[in-house]
Amino acid sequence: MKQARKNIGFNQDDLAEKSGLSLGMIKDIERGKKWPSPASLEAISKALKVPVSILFDENEDKGSIDDLMNLLARTYHYQVRKKV
Repeated sequence: MKQARKNIGFNQDDLAEKSGLSLGMIKDIERGKKWPSPASLEAISKALKVPVSILFDENEDKGSIDDLMNLLARTYHYQVRKKV
């Protein structure tokens, strides 16, 4: 997410304002201290004008986007739909 934000020239304040999330939340998400809700992910992706999958680097040790989506689904009781 941090790289996507920097790629379009936003600082954390800009992203907080454009997404409607608090600056503290943006900082915590980027530091890995908090997991964003599906609604927060959507707000961030809309603010940055990128797909949600771009917000996460699959090469990091945190796991793949599929792992992330499954974790969010379990946490927030959503069903993850597989692309066909």
